[in-house]
Amino acid sequence: MNLGIVLAISDYGNPQNDLPGCKVDGIAISSIFQSDDKFNDTLIISDNTTSGNVKGQLIDFINKYKDKEINNVVFYYTGHGDFSGNEFYFLLSDYDSSKKKQTTLENAELDNLLKTLGAKVTVKIVDACHSGQAYIKDSDAFDKYLHDTKSRFAKCYFMFSSQLEQYSYQDQSLSFFTKSIVSAVREHSSNIIRYKDIIDYVSDSFSSNAKQTPFFVVQADFTEPFCSISQSLRDSLEKLTASNATSSTKDEAQFQSIVDKIKADAARYCSEEEAYQNFSLFINNFKNFTFDGDLKDIYICKETVSEHTATSPQAIGNWLENSEHQYFAIPTYRDIEKTKRVIKENRFASSLAFATLGRLFDDDESNYKLVKYTEKEVDGYEITIEQPAKLIEVLAEPIYPNVSAGMLFIVPLLSKTELRVFYSFVHMSDSGWAERVIKQKIKWLTKAVPLKKLNHDILSRDIMQGFGKHLFEAISKNFEIKGSDGQQVDKVEVPIDNTANTKKNK
Repeated sequence: MNLGIVLAISDYGNPQNDLPGCKVDGIAISSIFQSDDKFNDTLIISDNTTSGNVKGQLIDFINKYKDKEINNVVFYYTGHGDFSGNEFYFLLSDYDSSKKKQTTLENAELDNLLKTLGAKVTVKIVDACHSGQAYIKDSDAFDKYLHDTKSRFAKCYFMFSSQLEQYSYQDQSLSFFTKSIVSAVREHSSNIIRYKDIIDYVSDSFSSNAKQTPFFVVQADFTEPFCSISQSLRDSLEKLTASNATSSTKDEAQFQSIVDKIKADAARYCSEEEAYQNFSLFINNFKNFTFDGDLKDIYICKETVSEHTATSPQAIGNWLENSEHQYFAIPTYRDIEKTKRVIKENRFASSLAFATLGRLFDDDESNYKLVKYTEKEVDGYEITIEQPAKLIEVLAEPIYPNVSAGMLFIVPLLSKTELRVFYSFVHMSDSGWAERVIKQKIKWLTKAVPLKKLNHDILSRDIMQGFGKHLFEAISKNFEIKGSDGQQVDKVEVPIDNTANTKKNK
């Protein structure tokens, strides 16, 4: 027996957050499942996608088949996603950041449900961005997370639409990742298509797209078929993509020439005056900031703006070194002296002699010498424009002497189209009556937002929300604060507009 599950979330209760293409995504994938005799039953959830309804239907469907012999179960999701705190969350229609576990489907919970089926092959296809916060030196955290989760299944294919810090894009017709899967099925030359064939097609179709890079985790032998392809399925997929491409075609009709395309793209760019105006509004949001709730009665925030380089700048420099970007910043370098062990000259006439003597020569240190050489190593970064602020520091000054201070560091980088911020939360300890030192190593988080219509208020409050959580975690641990259920409270949600990380692109 083979099962399909389609979860398509297009309605998030706000036109700015809604994803109209996801409804079409769900229809397209459902048509594949329903047209193939391979799938004995398919659960489709695309309406009334609140957390209670989604979880209820999933549990009922799993319970219905948990005592059956299942060969394949394929789970498909399209909608907003979030990777945070080493967990991936599927965001449901009633998503509320202050009730994250209640209003999302956790990947761990989904795995437990799917594992109940005991399927020989488990497949997860996820078309969503992974907009959670990740420290920039841990950029492979999501990839590692998925590789770790594959051990829960005998055989599995995980297909994700984008990397950790990327968006998954869509237009009014289809999400680009799902469209690629549909095209892989429709254009496949034989009547049976494997999961490996899907992976190959999608990989090729995104190979030149630097903004979105799908990735895959596989624990299988690549022989497993995804579906069979009838001519009627090819026709229905072609009709679906063609009918839903009408709006896109109308949009593209305005591009009558390369000049029109350039003009349309130029709308994303800011002049120097406009960029600095929007940037200044962002900076001003940290002045006279006060926390909400209990934190308001514990800390007073003090903001400082400077032109200095941040403490622990190497991670930012490495990011600039290893990323394709157009920010007005460059990595800086220092010379470091190294040594290497090399064979002394004229010890042997040829490498053949060395290979013949092998280990005997290798063990004789008298045949080697140490040679010093110099390499360049990234040691920081440099902002190449005279921007109004190069470093923002927010000190959370405790009102009470038995509470430790905290510090927020923000490094903003500008391009002609984006504002990227690197930020870090640290605890401080007293080293004297009036002196403090940072207690832990600085680890940087980063996020980028469009500069043209910068929602500076939401961005700054989103950063401060994270800072508030960071402070409250330490307080709750030090004072053993208990929740109403008797469990220690280790997190707090500082009230904020929960649309901060959602966009038309997923």
